[in-house]
Amino acid sequence: NGARVQGHGPAFGASGAGATAVIRPENIHVLNSDSTVRGNVLNGTVRATIFRGAQREVQVDICAQNHLRVFVRDADTFHKLKVGAPVQLHFEPKDTFVYPSDAVLSETRP
Repeated sequence: NGARVQGHGPAFGASGAGATAVIRPENIHVLNSDSTVRGNVLNGTVRATIFRGAQREVQVDICAQNHLRVFVRDADTFHKLKVGAPVQLHFEPKDTFVYPSDAVLSETRP
């Protein structure tokens, strides 16, 4: 979606080159849209909340073509999230793997 994130992975191209960030869903934290946290932050809108027993899944639209699945551990946070609400997604650079966009596509093609 054009957002800039920090992470680690193979060295490639110049800063600002097309890339794909890979983050495990349990390493993404859902925050209020007015949060002032620093680091890797994406703005989004809650698309769906799904109770899956021990797991609580939240799907967040981050742009017209992409949404992220996030696993929320805290029941109170999960129950406060409403479909359509603006949120921020925060994740640490140490939990973020960044690859050139073409490398990720070539590895996932049959």
